[in-house]
Amino acid sequence: MQEPPNLLNNDKYDVSKATLNLRWLVIGPSRSGTTLLASLLSRLGICFGVKDRDWNIDSGYYEHPQALRAYGHVRKWNKLTRFSDNISGFFRDRAIGCLEKALHDVDGLKYPPLSSDLPFFVKQAGFEPRLAISLRSFDTYALSRMRKEGVDWVTCKEDYINIYQTALFNLHLYGGTIFCYEDLWNEGRSRWLPALMAITGANEADAAAALEACVKKARHQSLPALAQEECDALYQQLLSCR
Repeated sequence: MQEPPNLLNNDKYDVSKATLNLRWLVIGPSRSGTTLLASLLSRLGICFGVKDRDWNIDSGYYEHPQALRAYGHVRKWNKLTRFSDNISGFFRDRAIGCLEKALHDVDGLKYPPLSSDLPFFVKQAGFEPRLAISLRSFDTYALSRMRKEGVDWVTCKEDYINIYQTALFNLHLYGGTIFCYEDLWNEGRSRWLPALMAITGANEADAAAALEACVKKARHQSLPALAQEECDALYQQLLSCR
């Protein structure tokens, strides 16, 4: 079966020729739009292993229980790597085992705290990762996260830089595409359509209708702008990869 070409730069491929082991990973920090993107993909046929529900701007969803279990093992693996290869390897294998259980039954996975590690572990589990990166500008991401989760400014910045810088490398390693949160909310922009159609096999009308069904109830909400030079530069770098 023919391997689909890299979707970096929005190249198209025939979904019918995709490998059976290919899995789409929704990547991005918490409050960056990962649930909106997963909801959109799910509406168009990408199975995340959980029951579909309407997208809610105030809460996350589409996180497989096995991904949550894997996260606990990954945290221990990261902490113990410097002390013992044997012990850390035990938790690495446990994380891989959790994800492998889920990957046999789904087309995609999403869990923001695992964004940096998920492609590596999916590959180790014997599947081919592809990235669907949910990119959000730092100002609205940070304000949303501080408001909804009570996370401090430093943590917001560290997570944003770590996850998106790692995503840049993983994008070149594994392929994928970038969905800009601001574009999804802007009714006049449709740069996200070709990539969405390539991933799901949906036609343009169905893709646009799915997005409208997701965001129409929340489109009126907005947050004030708050600039952060280092994060804004990373945002622009990722935008240039589309």
